[in-house]
Amino acid sequence: MPLCPCCGGLAPNGFLLDTAPAAIMNAFIHIIMYFYYGMAAFGPSLQKYLWWKRYLTQMQLIQFCIALGTATYSLYSGCDFPRWMSWALILYMISFLVLFGNFYIQAYLTKKKKKNDELRNGKMKTSVKGTSRDNNGELRSRNKISS
Repeated sequence: MPLCPCCGGLAPNGFLLDTAPAAIMNAFIHIIMYFYYGMAAFGPSLQKYLWWKRYLTQMQLIQFCIALGTATYSLYSGCDFPRWMSWALILYMISFLVLFGNFYIQAYLTKKKKKNDELRNGKMKTSVKGTSRDNNGELRSRNKISS
């Protein structure tokens, strides 16, 4: 059994120990992801416990970066891993990074910026049906009451 420089382990053709850590990491992320989906399927009663969606997306992005780094390293390290598969994985991970990165920016970064801009510009946010909060946090009725 040859010594595989990608992960420093012994395995037939060097494939097993190259791909096993990535597969284990992927399985771990998917366990967390499907746990989240399972909780979300129970409806609004569990929404207050799903505050960690942002961190799940961050873990996925980190996983894609690690897989991209591993595939890139395998091209230049002399592993027996087929070069075409490394290039396919690199393109695959780049596409995931672009898609998930765009989602993360749209869902978590621009949303926060938009919310801060609205507060700075004096726009009111609706808090209760028929009422709004101004920049000072005071409730204001949107309905005029005639007396």
